[in-house]
Amino acid sequence: MSLEQFNPKQTPQDSLIGRGIYRLYNGDEVVYVGQAQCITVRVAFHHCEGAKQFTHYDYLLVPADEERSLNAVEAEYIFLHKPRYNYAIPRTGRYRRLHQIAHSLRKRVKDVASIIEEQNLPSFLGLYDEEQVREALNVQG
Repeated sequence: MSLEQFNPKQTPQDSLIGRGIYRLYNGDEVVYVGQAQCITVRVAFHHCEGAKQFTHYDYLLVPADEERSLNAVEAEYIFLHKPRYNYAIPRTGRYRRLHQIAHSLRKRVKDVASIIEEQNLPSFLGLYDEEQVREALNVQG
C-alpha cells in the first residue's frame, strides 16, 4: 500500500470538505478512520454525538471518478492504524479470516497459520491481509 498524503489536521469547525477518508485523532493517536461523501458534515456529527473522543482530524480526498472505492481506501487505513473506535473493516475481499484465506489458497489452515506466525504478519479484528499472506507463501516457495 502506498500511503497518500493526508491534508493538514483540522478541527470540526473548519470549512466544507468533500468526499474521502478521514482520520480522527486523540493527541497523536488515530482513534477512528471513516469515509464520507462530505467529510465536514460527518466529522461534525462525530463531534456532536460525543461517542468518540478526538481532538482533531485529517483527511484524504478521493474523487468519485477514481478507480478505487472509498471502502477499499478506508479498509487499508483501518488495517494500518487499528483504531480503537473501529469495530469492523469494510468488506473488500482483501481482509479475511484465516480459514477463508486457507480455503481460497487450497491450503490447510494450520499451514497458513504457521506462515502467518513465522512472518509475524499483522491482523486486526481477527482479519489478515490476504495479499500479505499470499506474498509470504510465495517467498516460502
